[in-house]
Amino acid sequence: MLGCNRGNKNKAQKWPYLTMLIGYGDDLMDLYSFPSQLDYEVTRSPSEETKAKLEELTVENRQLRSSFTDAQTNLAIVRSELATLRQQFDEKCDELEW
Repeated sequence: MLGCNRGNKNKAQKWPYLTMLIGYGDDLMDLYSFPSQLDYEVTRSPSEETKAKLEELTVENRQLRSSFTDAQTNLAIVRSELATLRQQFDEKCDELEW
């Protein structure tokens, strides 16, 4: 009889630990399924609002790239003109020194 009572006492002491381990197991299962939930969110088809916003941003991006290219071209022209003016200025300075 003593052996049975001692066994029940050990089981009663282990019960909180078992409950805690089961809780951790549930938490691990939640974490394990989380990536598949993310996959669903990422792979579902975008809404019409999202598609419209994406199209709007794409058009804006094209316009900005075009403006940037124009600005780069204008800057190259201005630099070339500046180099020409510097060269002309240096030539005039040389002429005046002689």
